[in-house]
Amino acid sequence: MIKSLLLGLFIGSLAWAAPPEEDVYKVVEAAGLPREIVTLRNPSSFPELAVVGVENQLKAVYLEGVYTSPNQATGTIVSRLDNQLAIDWVTQVLLAFDSPLLSSPTEFTGKTDWQEPSAEGDGAKGFKVKLWVREKGGELALRQYHLTNKGARVSVLRRLKG
Repeated sequence: MIKSLLLGLFIGSLAWAAPPEEDVYKVVEAAGLPREIVTLRNPSSFPELAVVGVENQLKAVYLEGVYTSPNQATGTIVSRLDNQLAIDWVTQVLLAFDSPLLSSPTEFTGKTDWQEPSAEGDGAKGFKVKLWVREKGGELALRQYHLTNKGARVSVLRRLKG
């Protein structure tokens, strides 16, 4: 009984293991990107995929053996998400090369603008995720990501000078 349980856990962990790096690089190179300029990230909540970045910017997602755009990947995975996984998708995949704020930074001390990252269903099998992000210039932006089966759209709801 215990051996069967351990075997099942081991086999299950293989299914959710990070894709072999060499497999990802082969697909990335076939898409025309030399591996020397590519950075790979393996998000903890989505170990079955790799996030592909170039010059510290999101370029693509390696999902189910395919090099795909972040929008296509979002459309593929949105049906598997719940509220927490929607937040994880935005912070670990769409913002893998940015600075999402998961807890209140010092800039919000004494202010009422801070909002914890949150997600809610949109009523059409998608999600709206709100969170603060430190942008490249240091400015803080409250963004809303709308995740649907067609991809992700982002809008800035508010800005705060950093």
